Amino acid sequence: MDKHLSACTSVLVGKNASIDGSTMIARNDDTFLPLTPQRFYVHEAVSGRKETWVSNQNGFTAEMPENGYRYWQLQT
Repeated sequence: MDKHLSACTSVLVGKNASIDGSTMIARNDDTFLPLTPQRFYVHEAVSGRKETWVSNQNGFTAEMPENGYRYWQLQT
């Protein structure tokens, strides 16, 4: 029996786990087709924000920093 297995991996690093106090999020994406286009939304840098981010994949939540850098988000 031939199986095609696919998995994505996320790595989250909190400010107490990094040397310089930064937070990091990284993710790989295993796709079924080699030419599957990906769409990303770019969130602009912000200041004075009071917001909680909630993952639509697994329910993970995180308080967003008041002042943040620009970042991208994969659109599904």
